[in-house]
Amino acid sequence: MRARTGAALFLAVFLVGCDEKPEAPAGAPSAPAAPSAVPEPPKPWYFGKWTGDYDARLHPIEMSAAEGAVADWKKDDGGSHSGPGKLEISVDEAGLARVSATGPLGSLHGEGKVEDEVITVHLTPETPSENAFFGVLALERKGQKLAGSLQASGRNSKVVRHADVVLEKPSGGG
Repeated sequence: MRARTGAALFLAVFLVGCDEKPEAPAGAPSAPAAPSAVPEPPKPWYFGKWTGDYDARLHPIEMSAAEGAVADWKKDDGGSHSGPGKLEISVDEAGLARVSATGPLGSLHGEGKVEDEVITVHLTPETPSENAFFGVLALERKGQKLAGSLQASGRNSKVVRHADVVLEKPSGGG
C-alpha cells in the first residue's frame, strides 16, 4: 500500500508541476522576437513627378500642294501660339502617366504610359474651342532626365507647333 501511496503522490506532484511554466533565465527574452520588417522594393525609375519648360515654335512642313499641303502653312510666320510654357507629368508605379501643360498652346492635359524607357502621351485641350490645340508628347529617359518633343496643331491643322522638352524630378519629387 505504501508503494501505491508513494506512486499516487508522485503522480499528483508530477501533474501539478506540468501546469507550471519554467521561468526564463534573467535577461533572456520571454518570447521569440518578431521577424524584422521586409524593406519595401525600390520604386521604378519613372515613378514620381517630373517638371520642366517648353518653348513652342513654328514647325515648318515641307510639302507641295500636289502632295496635300495646306495653303495656310506657308502663311504661318510662327508668331501666334509660340513661346514658353510649362509641363508637369506624374507617373504612378504601374507606368500610367498624367500630364498637364500651360502656355501658348493653351491648357492641355493627357494620359499615356511608360514602355521600357519611353513615355508617350496624347494631349487634348482642357477646354475645347476653335483655337484649341491637340498634340503628342514623346519622352525618353536620358540619365536622370526625360527628354523629347511636343508636337501640336490647332483643331483645323492650319497652325502646327513643335517644342523640345526636358523634364526633371524636383528635389523630393521621386
